[in-house]
Amino acid sequence: MLKESSIVKKLHELSKRVARLERLLILGRPSESASDPVGRAPSGFRGSTGGVRLLIKDGVFRQKCQLSDVVAALTKRGYHYSRQAVHESLRRLSSTHGPLVSLKEKGRKVYVERR
Repeated sequence: MLKESSIVKKLHELSKRVARLERLLILGRPSESASDPVGRAPSGFRGSTGGVRLLIKDGVFRQKCQLSDVVAALTKRGYHYSRQAVHESLRRLSSTHGPLVSLKEKGRKVYVERR
């Protein structure tokens, strides 16, 4: 026969497992624990392209932005990527079916949200 303390431990473990499974069913993904490092990129916004998608979500591209503006906005949010990496992300996101459009103004490319 099991001791009372071991039964309580087993019940506590089972309760934790059920709570994790419920979160997984409700949210569709496991929750991030408190042990995750601070400043971690939100899920779905990883890499230079993810950083640009985060800027789109935050509404940065409602106004025209040059590459230098985008790099500065990414740096403020903790994304530290080279100009070349950010430029490649902008180029891909401003393709025919992408969420951005690129325009030339005074010989410089600017990016704005597609309407």
